[in-house]
Amino acid sequence: MADMPSKPLLSVENLHIRFKTGSGYIYAVNGVSFTIEPGTVLGIVGESGCGKSVTAFALLGLLPENAEVPEGQVIYQGRNVLALPPSQRASYRGKDIALISQDPLTGFNPVYSIGDQIREAVLAHNRCPKPEAEKKAVALMKQVGIPDPENRYKNYPHEFSGGMRQRAMIAMALANEPKLLLADEPTTALDVTIQAQVLDLLSRLQRERGMGMILITHDLGVVAQMCDQVLVMYAGQVVEQAPVEQLFEDPQHPYTIGLLNSLPRPGLKRLSPIPGQPPRLAEKISGCSFRPRCPLAQEICATMPDLLEVSAAEHYARCHFAGQLHRQALA
Repeated sequence: MADMPSKPLLSVENLHIRFKTGSGYIYAVNGVSFTIEPGTVLGIVGESGCGKSVTAFALLGLLPENAEVPEGQVIYQGRNVLALPPSQRASYRGKDIALISQDPLTGFNPVYSIGDQIREAVLAHNRCPKPEAEKKAVALMKQVGIPDPENRYKNYPHEFSGGMRQRAMIAMALANEPKLLLADEPTTALDVTIQAQVLDLLSRLQRERGMGMILITHDLGVVAQMCDQVLVMYAGQVVEQAPVEQLFEDPQHPYTIGLLNSLPRPGLKRLSPIPGQPPRLAEKISGCSFRPRCPLAQEICATMPDLLEVSAAEHYARCHFAGQLHRQALA
């Protein structure tokens, strides 16, 4: 008997998010859809302001009060989490889905020790004696590579280096053995050597625990190293989606090609930046959002392109010319 296909760990369907301001709306996310399978890593990449982090916060029910979700669903275990009351959203936040933020210093309360905060994360979703929760916190600190965890347990956040704080943040995120880990620019505030250590740690823990992971980043090198699937976002939309090898070998959206061509490479004397600026999101975009910056823009680009399937399976691009592009031609 053939194996039944596994159910997605999480599905996002036609998600729209806007922010109400004194001067109108900011349309931050515009029709984003994707799924993540158990045990896989999905990378979400794009420039600052493209909607990556807002999408992640929606998955956790952490959008600010001025945010509105006029359309879309986030389906986890058969339930639309966006429709749940706050108390039910809180019951799975940190337990089933956990977050690693980009600034570990602001992720900790400065007046409590690191160990006590990890212990409280354990107690938030487990009924157990405090000494047992403390032992688990020490074990988690050891697992993420914090030396002498019994003594470092008593240290305060300011007594940890940036890399150690991020390790402690990972330990706190893992406290309740989540099925899905959201890592929002987890190495932004770290130097290059520490970045590599933290990424290696995340990759190892993800494999050992069989977790799904969504890695939000602007670093395509990190995506190539860690991810199975990639979403490229621009101006609140998914403009390309593909298995990681396919995206790097045969990108089919001019924005993705521009990102790849702007990376430093051996023998490259000059980088090729993408000209222009992303559009303002205070107005709904008509036509292709990348059109003002695109070297291939034509009259047809005044109409919004669909997310088209291109030559390889599971490879989609939001471009009228998807399937016809060659990276070298746009270099």
